[in-house]
Amino acid sequence: MRTITLIALFLLCMLGCARQSDNRQASLILQLQNNAKAHGLLAQAVLVKHNNNLLFAHAMGYTDISRAKPVTKDSIFPIFSVSKLFASTLLFQLVEQNKINLEAPIGQYLEHLPKIWQPIPVAHFLNHSTGLPEYFEFDDKQVIAPKSIDAVIQSLSNTPLQFKPNSAISYNQTNYLVIKLLLEKITEQPYSTLVQARILTPLKMHKTFIKEVSNSFQHVTAYLPNSGDALQLNPYVFPSYANIHSDAYSNIHDLGIFLSALINGELVDKSLLESLWQPALLEDGSKNYFASSWEYEEVGNWHAVGHDGGGVLRVKLLFKENMTDSIIVIYLTNGNLDGVWSRALINSIESKVLPDRYSRLSSWFDSLFD
Repeated sequence: MRTITLIALFLLCMLGCARQSDNRQASLILQLQNNAKAHGLLAQAVLVKHNNNLLFAHAMGYTDISRAKPVTKDSIFPIFSVSKLFASTLLFQLVEQNKINLEAPIGQYLEHLPKIWQPIPVAHFLNHSTGLPEYFEFDDKQVIAPKSIDAVIQSLSNTPLQFKPNSAISYNQTNYLVIKLLLEKITEQPYSTLVQARILTPLKMHKTFIKEVSNSFQHVTAYLPNSGDALQLNPYVFPSYANIHSDAYSNIHDLGIFLSALINGELVDKSLLESLWQPALLEDGSKNYFASSWEYEEVGNWHAVGHDGGGVLRVKLLFKENMTDSIIVIYLTNGNLDGVWSRALINSIESKVLPDRYSRLSSWFDSLFD
């Protein structure tokens, strides 16, 4: 009799879990539909994982405005600045191997940099607190930039810093060109080779590409954020040497694999990660919102790190102390009409999947200010 009772309780529990899962799926799909309508989103792909368990994966919309081809969960998106997370992971690995000290001046590793840059600690390049000038300009919907990284360094060699290092934050792509030089100097390998050999191949991320390496894959068309009445093609093309801060392509499945591998300690030691994923302090004692390249925030009872991509997409990894509990949220789009910030989009999903009410309310409240 006791066995029958236990079986009945188990079945009731399973039925309850199935209903809860069905309700969550319906709620999240409705949220995506509402987001598309409210913000003029053509393509969306979203994935949610909790402790390596897939909670939600869904795609809707079309790969371009012709609406000839629907988006699927396998569709590849340009991920723009989310590309930087591969670079920071590679740098973390070299820190773990004692080949790079984040507190050491960059000139200790790269002697040919402008003299005024050389005393700046490596960590400031990750946290966008160097004061370096930007290396490119926008002109008539084009990226105007020097022909090589060496030419970038030469062109900026006599340009003053924008501010005293670590006195302010200025999100800046030049920082990542320096990080590329650093990675290649220490490893004696091209950056694209490092990403492939140390991240993509070991994790079997077969739908992730660095544009310089492969141009043969199909991907959704990129449109501008805040396009207005109709989606406008994104015309901005960075030079091939800029692949460290842009020009990677991926899908929700591969990005989920990458973030899971990180939080599970497969790419970088967990204790090192936790120490790196702490917001840096600026000179005046205020907190930098970057934590070793990752945007850091606290969501209710959770720490969170992640990154925006092109103002249209975002990845986010939430975790508890000691990384014993984690949630991954990935929200990919390819443009919007009204300029909705990617944080608002990801919060619309996050506020429905966080397991505790306080954190859900915190996420929802934060979204009101995005």
